[in-house]
Amino acid sequence: MKRLVLALLLVGCVKSRVDEQDAGTTATTATIPAGLSVEACETVLVGAEKKLSDARAAAKADCKTKDDCTLVYDAACIGSCPVHPIAKSAEPAYTQAFESIRTTSCKDWNAGGCPKTTPKPTPTCRPFTLACKSGKCVASVAD
Repeated sequence: MKRLVLALLLVGCVKSRVDEQDAGTTATTATIPAGLSVEACETVLVGAEKKLSDARAAAKADCKTKDDCTLVYDAACIGSCPVHPIAKSAEPAYTQAFESIRTTSCKDWNAGGCPKTTPKPTPTCRPFTLACKSGKCVASVAD
């Protein structure tokens, strides 16, 4: 009886693990929802990331000390890391742009089945340190 319970638990764990892996990284033709083509998914994603890049470029990076700086994410629709330095005073406008992109372009990308059609790898985020150099926020990979 103990072996049966143990076997059932192991099968349940293995089955759960496979489902978790399949959910975000692999898809078969049968599991791809009707939606956007690969080309359309990439067009939506590139457009969203261009908007985010423009928002980062518009964000001021002026500082007097490193405490005037913060890091923002490098992508809106897919997994990303906080690696871009901007001034804390610019963060509210950047966050507003980021959320706007997430509720428009990224929403379309997700609704179109793009995470399964064109899955993206999960990044490994490294720690960054902030500094204020020559009046501008800068970031570098922490040692």
